[in-house]
Amino acid sequence: MDVDQLRAFVQITRDGSFSRAAETLLIAQPTISNRIHALEKQIGAPLFVRGGRRLQLTPRGERFLTYAQRALELLDEGVDAARTEPRHGGRVSVASTPTLTASLVAPALADLLRLFPHAGVFADTVACEQVMHLLDDGIVRLAVVPSPYAYPPGIEWQELARLHEPLLPVVAPTHPLANREALTWADVREVEWLHVPWTTTHLHDLRRVLPTRDVTLDVPPAVARSLVRTSRWAAFFPPSAVQRDLDRGELRVLPVVDLPDFHRDALLIRHPRGGQLRGAQAALASLLAERMRGAPRPHEAQP
Repeated sequence: MDVDQLRAFVQITRDGSFSRAAETLLIAQPTISNRIHALEKQIGAPLFVRGGRRLQLTPRGERFLTYAQRALELLDEGVDAARTEPRHGGRVSVASTPTLTASLVAPALADLLRLFPHAGVFADTVACEQVMHLLDDGIVRLAVVPSPYAYPPGIEWQELARLHEPLLPVVAPTHPLANREALTWADVREVEWLHVPWTTTHLHDLRRVLPTRDVTLDVPPAVARSLVRTSRWAAFFPPSAVQRDLDRGELRVLPVVDLPDFHRDALLIRHPRGGQLRGAQAALASLLAERMRGAPRPHEAQP
């Protein structure tokens, strides 16, 4: 039994077919078939149910998959440890969703590289389901994901830290309502609101309480920040995403006294089979946890 056989087996389960796995691994299909045949011969039983419309694992294949993934994860960790000098801090890997990367992961990585300037970094920004698969496949050791979320079934994870921060109504200083000392939700319902997908729950709640419009603008955070600066639109932002803008007076929080409870939650997670976090990877986990637990509180509106 060798590493190539294990990688072929795990990749087939990931891609769902021999042909797609062969393309991913940049090998010919007969080669990957021969590797699986040799692996099954060593195990003494088929690992895949053949002949159906959809490729499936046999019960023995399902049991073996967990051990094959663990073996590859441990091997990759060992290679990283052998290649990296201790003073470098090792290699870190993290994945997160777009709305969590800019406000949490990117600043934490910047802090990390000041502590470990020679550390290797792999960071990916993808949809939540893909983040979970990267974690489950051992490609990343840490992940930051929104909560609640319908995480893919069958994926194990361990919570390291939790973020809970409010979503605040933000406008430009030149917006017509920016200088009001106090507002009610009735005062701001008719404002032109941008819909920013901080969480699916927030978008649902926002659409429920705002008037129905013929046209809505569903935009990512960076686009929302630019549009808000034009003084026409308003948007909800977590403090961690706009704290500098608020401190410099470039954006303002509308002082809505009866604001609905809009917030976003997120989790810092790891895979329970990923082994102990060490060096720069452990430092990154601590930096992320510190930022999540000490997220900026609501900024006072400037008069």
